[in-house]
Amino acid sequence: MCTFCVTVWRKLLLYLNEHHGPQQWNAEVEWTMTKGMGKSFSSRLRRLCFAAAIYHIWAARNTTIFYGK
Repeated sequence: MCTFCVTVWRKLLLYLNEHHGPQQWNAEVEWTMTKGMGKSFSSRLRRLCFAAAIYHIWAARNTTIFYGK
């Protein structure tokens, strides 16, 4: 993962009080699928944070590509 992606995901993991460092993409997807199963508040929050991370990384990438910022 790029340093920006690692930074975003690390901050969200800290927010979630999860104690693992960012891994490769496939491992993080697997972790999210495993820990995000169910209807509990914490499971939903994990899924929401993962989706938010993807969105913000995508938005930052587009800003860099299309606006050079």
